[in-house]
Amino acid sequence: ALLVASLLAVGLPQPAAGASVNNTDCSKPYWKSRKSPPPSIRVGITGRHDDVSATTVKRIKTVPFKKYVKTVMRVEFPGWIARSRNGGANYIAAGAVAAKQYAWYWTTKKPRYRVNGQCFDVYDNVRDQVYKPAKTQSAAAEAKTSAAVDKTWPRVIRRKRVGGGSEFVLPFYLHDKSRASGACGGTPPGYKRGYRMFRSHALTCAKQGKGANTILIKSYTPKPARKAFVVIPD
Repeated sequence: ALLVASLLAVGLPQPAAGASVNNTDCSKPYWKSRKSPPPSIRVGITGRHDDVSATTVKRIKTVPFKKYVKTVMRVEFPGWIARSRNGGANYIAAGAVAAKQYAWYWTTKKPRYRVNGQCFDVYDNVRDQVYKPAKTQSAAAEAKTSAAVDKTWPRVIRRKRVGGGSEFVLPFYLHDKSRASGACGGTPPGYKRGYRMFRSHALTCAKQGKGANTILIKSYTPKPARKAFVVIPD
């Protein structure tokens, strides 16, 4: 179906009392809700974090979800960016929303991965997100990433559908290696607009004083005719 790219950052309730994960049936999602995040996530541990082809899983690790997101942030959106780049705090805040929702999205789908009859939601490497608990950063940088996750935890990205309703966005992001500043909300050649947040372009937005919500809107709006907007809960 055609989509009107309407982006909403809305309040995120805590998991409902009695809500539970599915850890027995690989034909069904691990978590059902797209209104509240899962309490945990299943990670396939390869130990080869920079290898997109690494699919040999040593074990499956169930990690508390918020702890998982904060661990991923150390690599994907490290705190030094907030401390040393103009507007960096807004950039990693937008990254915290994208990183959280990317992982959350896959817990609500039928598992893509399984090993020895057990299913899991994401790999620990660049195939999905780099989950590397041994990765450390300075106390000041860690405080920045942790605060970004905590501050933005009540936000979720959605797009309205033509004819009513909305969809829960799968927010890809890419740390493009370009040293050049891309246009705020722009897309490098070869990529479809509105489905990924690119570091160089998002940092340009941040340097221009754009907040996290605006960075997300510009990154995940496919085209101007599908204007995104942000809803702030009461």
